[in-house]
Amino acid sequence: MKIKPIISFEGISGSGKTYFINKLKTDEQFLDTVFIKELSERDNNSFENKIINILKSKSNLFFSKGNPYTETLLLLAIKTYDYENLKNNKGLKYKFIFEDRSIDTIAIYQSILLNKDRNKRLQTSIDLLNFASLFRPVPTYSFLLIDDFQICIKRAENRNNKIFNSNEIDILQSAYNLYLEYVEYFKNRFIILDRRIFDENEIITKILNFKCSTLI
Repeated sequence: MKIKPIISFEGISGSGKTYFINKLKTDEQFLDTVFIKELSERDNNSFENKIINILKSKSNLFFSKGNPYTETLLLLAIKTYDYENLKNNKGLKYKFIFEDRSIDTIAIYQSILLNKDRNKRLQTSIDLLNFASLFRPVPTYSFLLIDDFQICIKRAENRNNKIFNSNEIDILQSAYNLYLEYVEYFKNRFIILDRRIFDENEIITKILNFKCSTLI
């Protein structure tokens, strides 16, 4: 089975990825689209969730328990499973895959957790993406949702019902900055949706127009 175009949504916590994906799910123009939930949104006894439960046990916001290499492989295993599951589901009819966080997220966050040296993080994230691509495709296109950093933090704290500690804030700030470098490196694949410039309706319209343009 030939896999359909994979369009992923990236950005730090609170940028609006899941919010906009949930809006798209209710739009009849996206009935031909399969939506893959991000890891933190899954809650059942499926194969991949058994791995997620291992990572969630005594971990923090970033599924980190102090074994970053092992955790990286486990996270990549889940995203590989997502791809294999779709590829093997021959009865599923769709034209697009919308993925709420893909292997780019793992490349970004794990490069931060693996490197205290900020100058090495971009290259590590690229290396991790290349490694992941041995097992599943890189998204065909990716949307990066960005907003004012403090606004993102406030949204994420409200959603998680917790105040982030200084270490979590530092990791999120590092991810915010690294995403911008990363997108510049992969600029042929990424589309930036800046919420400081576009309102919600404009962003939805841009996503829809882009989806339609890929059918041409």
